[in-house]
Amino acid sequence: MNCVLPFIRSEYPLVLEWLTFVRDFCQPHKHSLYLLPFKGLDPRDAITLGQKAFKEVHLIQDMHGVISDWKTEDQWRDARGPNWMFRQAADHFALIRQGPWLFLEPDCWPVTPDAFDAVETEYKTCGKLFMGTIINQPTMPEIPRRLNGIAVYPENTPFHGHTLCQMQMYNQTGKEVAFDIAGANEVIPKSHDSKLFQHVHFARGGLEPPIFPLDKHLIRPETAFFHRCKDGSLSRMLLSGLKRKGVEADVAGAVEGADHVQPPISRKPFPAVHVLAEPERTPQKSAPSTDEREGEARESTQEGSPPPVSPETDSRGGREIPLSGGVESRHADGEGQHLSNTDPSMRKQVGENNSPPKTATAEVKVGSESSASPAQNFSKLLEEYEQSGGLTPRKRAPRKMKRKKRTLSPEHRAKLIANIAKAREAKSKCQNPPSSPSEETGT
Repeated sequence: MNCVLPFIRSEYPLVLEWLTFVRDFCQPHKHSLYLLPFKGLDPRDAITLGQKAFKEVHLIQDMHGVISDWKTEDQWRDARGPNWMFRQAADHFALIRQGPWLFLEPDCWPVTPDAFDAVETEYKTCGKLFMGTIINQPTMPEIPRRLNGIAVYPENTPFHGHTLCQMQMYNQTGKEVAFDIAGANEVIPKSHDSKLFQHVHFARGGLEPPIFPLDKHLIRPETAFFHRCKDGSLSRMLLSGLKRKGVEADVAGAVEGADHVQPPISRKPFPAVHVLAEPERTPQKSAPSTDEREGEARESTQEGSPPPVSPETDSRGGREIPLSGGVESRHADGEGQHLSNTDPSMRKQVGENNSPPKTATAEVKVGSESSASPAQNFSKLLEEYEQSGGLTPRKRAPRKMKRKKRTLSPEHRAKLIANIAKAREAKSKCQNPPSSPSEETGT
């Protein structure tokens, strides 16, 4: 169904609230919206909101921009502005031939989520050209009944209700009569009085328009569209009731299906952290000072025995570092110099494998009281490692060299061929020199 929403500049904030409410409350994704803003008004925000609620949004241009005092609450008001809005909507659908259309206003609010669908279904089955709420007017004897302007109109309204689009004036006032009053006598016989539309002009003794939730008792149970609410309080009441109803339904469902409710996730405490006790360390003797080492050296030389070697220093003052993954002596002055007294094949094997073995098979403790030389200690280590197979050389995978393919340009290739030809010619001359000067000159 086609829905037309006209509005002026002062009604634009209410229009945005109306579109937001329809998007959240009704979601009429099967219906189309036609916005009819006042001339010169930018409706981009309204178009964006309408696209989120309706199937599609169209724009009807106001070509006249007629202004009147219709917003006043006087008994005799000039309806020239609203009338021109209605006439342009009627002419638009008479030209595009897109079917019947529902004429709305920003103060007409849907009160049920299926309001648009219900109106479309009833209009298709009512058998009348016009459908809305028929209002009794005791203050106007010449027009006792009229169809309220918020109604569904046929595709060719200017043909079926031409008096709706005609201009009529009040006597001696110079003010234009509203279109629904001007065409009442012609439209009433062709109209279906629907309970889906409700019109309440004034509330609380005829003082002001309805305000909600103060006047919520005025809404009938069968109402789908309520007209009029000027401050948007009806939409806020309906949205708050919808949220409250949803919360109550969720709570009731949780109580009824308590057995099927997933229990809350229990948070397990973090596992305790166990601190591993460090192994006991045996106290080590402090390294002797330089004076003590010199004194021990003098005594040993006097007795004829070689000087003792400490675990941190060797006979040349170098540093020896024991490794956990194996045993290897690394000295500051170089490696392999203590193998002078050992077998040459053993020196060769040590030179080929400079890296330490991966698995430790023996440990050697070098103490300050040992009288053996470093070369003798090292020879024992090599014999033990050779027996255990710890000095096997590591094989490396062969590397494949990738050569880059070179592409030669045609010019470069021609120059290269010419240079090769010159080189071959020069080489042939050098290998076969001329035997006589006459052969050089060619004579």
